[in-house]
Amino acid sequence: MGVKVVATNRKARFEYFLLEQYEAGISLFGSEIKSVRAGQISLAEAFVQTDGVEAWLMNAHIAPYVQANRYNHDPKRPRRLLLHKREISEITATTMTQSGRAACCCTNAKLVKSGMRCGKKV
Repeated sequence: MGVKVVATNRKARFEYFLLEQYEAGISLFGSEIKSVRAGQISLAEAFVQTDGVEAWLMNAHIAPYVQANRYNHDPKRPRRLLLHKREISEITATTMTQSGRAACCCTNAKLVKSGMRCGKKV
C-alpha cells in the first residue's frame, strides 16, 4: 500500500528551488488528526520556523473537525515538528546563513508526517 499524500505546498515548488529534504512528525490534537485524515488541510501559506531548539510549522490551516464541537482546535495555530537536534541545527544554519531560504511541507494521511524541504528563492 502506497503513501497517500493529503496536501502539498505547490506554490513553494514553483517559487523556490528545493534543496535539502527532511521528514518530521507533527504534534497534533485528536481533532486535528481527524481533519487531516479527512483531507481538510491547506499548506498554501505554510512555512517552517526554527528558534534553534525547536522547529514549528506555521500558518498551516487545518479545518475544525465538525464532530469535535467545543473541543476543537485553532485552525492556524503553530504546530511543533518532531525532529532530531542535529536536523534542527542543520535547518537553522541553512536558513540563517543563506538569505532567501524557506521551507515547505507535504503531509501523508496514514502516519501524519511532514516532508520538509529547504529551498532557495528563484
